[in-house]
Amino acid sequence: MSHWMDIIIEAATAPACLKVAGNGKLLRDNFEVPATDCELCALGNTGFSNGKHYWEVGLQMPNVPVKKFWWAGVATDSAVKTMREKKSTPTSGMWCLYSDDKSGVHTKSGSSHYIYRAQRPEVLGIFLDYDEGRLSFYDTKLGQHLVTLKSSFNETVYPLFNPGQGDEGPLKILSLPQTKPKPNDDVLNNA
Repeated sequence: MSHWMDIIIEAATAPACLKVAGNGKLLRDNFEVPATDCELCALGNTGFSNGKHYWEVGLQMPNVPVKKFWWAGVATDSAVKTMREKKSTPTSGMWCLYSDDKSGVHTKSGSSHYIYRAQRPEVLGIFLDYDEGRLSFYDTKLGQHLVTLKSSFNETVYPLFNPGQGDEGPLKILSLPQTKPKPNDDVLNNA
């Protein structure tokens, strides 16, 4: 896949309330540090200011239920630094898909967009087309497009990961695609 990105999180740049393991691929909440002391967000090691990029996030580990609480998407560096003062929305520099126990899987923009699904994705595919201003999310295991957020990016964006609090398993940044996209998949066809 020509747009595949191998993303990692550098432990030295992650906040103390997060644990980074697995060579920068596993991320979970740190029970030893209260989340009220910091934001549960970490940025990937690679920023994008043009082009097309694709990565996947594993939301279920063997013998552990699918994660209920997480965020994944992209954000500007300045948005994460000022997150406590601002909401996590596109107007503040964050474009994400969110999952929580009450709202299910949803986005946050002017008015939240909820994606009603019988099950949460086990593997989330994220496709960024920076130049066209599109960020698309896929349930790669089921081969389904979930939602596309449209915006005009005007500064470098970084992959954003938030593993949430209280789930048994970590959020895992995958090293290789877990499923083969179908021939009509817009990621393969240079959407």
